Amino acid sequence: MEVSLNEIGEIITGNTPSKSDTNFWNSPDICFIKPDVIAEDEITELLDSNEYISENARKKARIVNENSILVTCIGSIAKIGIVKIRECAFNQQINAIIPNKNIDTKYLCYCLQNSKVKLKAIANAPVVPIINKKQFGEFVVKIDGDISTQKKIVNRLDYVQSVITLYKIQLQKFDDLIKARFIEMFGRPFINNMNWESRQIKNVVNEVKYGTSKPSVENGEYKYLRMNNLTYDGRFDLTDLKFIS
Repeated sequence: MEVSLNEIGEIITGNTPSKSDTNFWNSPDICFIKPDVIAEDEITELLDSNEYISENARKKARIVNENSILVTCIGSIAKIGIVKIRECAFNQQINAIIPNKNIDTKYLCYCLQNSKVKLKAIANAPVVPIINKKQFGEFVVKIDGDISTQKKIVNRLDYVQSVITLYKIQLQKFDDLIKARFIEMFGRPFINNMNWESRQIKNVVNEVKYGTSKPSVENGEYKYLRMNNLTYDGRFDLTDLKFIS
């Protein structure tokens, strides 16, 4: 069945207690979650944070308990985490969902992960992508209403995810091996310890071109690559591709 997020849980938008009040930040009492601790391509189990607020900030913060779901809704859209500690606070770039008792938390996470492209599509701000609380609450997901079926689906998807994780580890080890073999054969490029001949890029390529700024259009003829389409490890991410005429 199709339901809005408002129908299956309470939604809370985070905030940041005033940084100017040192009493709010002088003791590591409560984990303070920001988008940078939530992974891009998997459901993150939130066991700790890299920033904390003090007990003095409790009444100024938005705090949720274990098994709440955190979803990034400003900037990097639809990164998903599950709170696995007793409680935590979170900033304004994140919306929390506290699922109803008839919704399995991990199951809802997988539903949101499956809807990531649609979530990104409604974050249509021209500069910084954003999904406000109203949009987020009205977002519709498809769910199975039977919680026992939800748990069975979670078990299967968890197994698939564990296999994917193992393959990623294997690929990373192969990548490390390739880098090690490169250094063994050619030395370290930045210090040139094997005394290879050095040349400027312009002398070893036929042409260097700059990009261009053009407005994207619906149903455009040509793919238009932007910074966020290039990943840190040198691959293309085309999940949020734009087009130009």
